[in-house]
Amino acid sequence: YYLRDFRQLLSDYQKNLADYTYRLTYGFSPIGDTHKAMVVPKGAEVLLKTRLPYLSDVQRREVLDTTGLPSGYPMGDDTEGWGRLNLFKAANGFGEFLANTTVNMDAAKGGFNANDTWKNNISGKGGLTKEGSGSLALLGKNTYRGDTTVKGGSLVAQNATAFGNGSLNLNDGTVKLASSTVNVKGNYSQASKATLNLAANDHVAVAGSAKLNGKLVISSAKGLKAGTKLVTFKKHSGKFAHVQGLPKGWHLAYSKQAVLVVK
Repeated sequence: YYLRDFRQLLSDYQKNLADYTYRLTYGFSPIGDTHKAMVVPKGAEVLLKTRLPYLSDVQRREVLDTTGLPSGYPMGDDTEGWGRLNLFKAANGFGEFLANTTVNMDAAKGGFNANDTWKNNISGKGGLTKEGSGSLALLGKNTYRGDTTVKGGSLVAQNATAFGNGSLNLNDGTVKLASSTVNVKGNYSQASKATLNLAANDHVAVAGSAKLNGKLVISSAKGLKAGTKLVTFKKHSGKFAHVQGLPKGWHLAYSKQAVLVVK
């Protein structure tokens, strides 16, 4: 399972990204037009084929597009776009969801197909749909506005805002928490075949309504306290059909605005 605290990992990545970008730009500040659209060179998507093998060519180009340097730097601001590619940032996933983005990871293929982490802060109007048997972790402080939907495999929240500003829909597969609190800015929906996996002191904070079903897995009961709220919401319908991992004598209780553990 995943380490509980990913703040240092995110901090290290952001420092390394800043150092890489400084060297990429030779330490200069922009002196020209900083609002020119990013140009992704023809064929550049092949540079990410082994790093992001589960994405399509179009999606790899979108990664390059949304992680490139701003225009206006005195070095590398060429018309073809090669000088603005930031491959270190691109190797860590999308910087923006330009539209609703579907990712299908086949764990049987191994490597990044089986398990990957996106470390960038993802913005944009689109959302994310996770398909396939692989596991994808989101480490960034995300603000994308579309919904997050899980249809297979695992989607791991390593940050409180990993799921952006939309709703979270678990149609199938598993959502795992690797952050003590994960915010869902919209609504939460879990279908009968889906699983929510969290530790005893984790908390899913839903701003809207919650539709509950499927399985709840308590991956660790360490520090379990009666009255702990696992999921909070404005209102809810349904209940978890199966609960796994609670010690003997413990069970769930449902109030108007929370799912609690009680003894």
